[in-house]
Amino acid sequence: MTITTPEMLLDRLEVAESISADRLHEMMDDPDWAVRIEVAKRLSADRLPEMMKDPRWQVRCVVARRIDPSRLPEMLLDSNVEVRFEVAQRIDLSRLPEMMKDPHWKVRLEVAERISADRLPEMMTDPDWVIRLEVAERIPRKYISGMLLRETGPPQILETLKKRSQQLLTPGVLAVG
Repeated sequence: MTITTPEMLLDRLEVAESISADRLHEMMDDPDWAVRIEVAKRLSADRLPEMMKDPRWQVRCVVARRIDPSRLPEMLLDSNVEVRFEVAQRIDLSRLPEMMKDPHWKVRLEVAERISADRLPEMMTDPDWVIRLEVAERIPRKYISGMLLRETGPPQILETLKKRSQQLLTPGVLAVG
């Protein structure tokens, strides 16, 4: 185990902030995660994939924010919710359905906000009411009555569905979505 004093850490952080980009990769395996975060912030895009499996989720979050979007599918199943959330924010829309059943509501909410409306019916029965509320606000019109019949959750969802349902029936009101 390497013992790091605060002074040593500050010195390495200073180096990570100022070292030339072509030498930055030399610090990718620094024992301190704060230094590795700084490295991930500055590292060239072609070297970032080497940090995708860093042991610290904070480092992987920085990588997920910066890595080429084509590499994000490799991080879909990361063990940390914050990393998966970063992935859900940036991943190509065609890959979002793979995240609809994520174990964490925060990731599923991001998916429900970004996914194409025609995929939302698959999320109508999500166990979390916050996700179902987002679905109710965006789901295509043809599914509103079915969701209204099925929904037993909080009043906010039922009110949203009823309001959208009424818009469909009100003459002169253009219902969108």
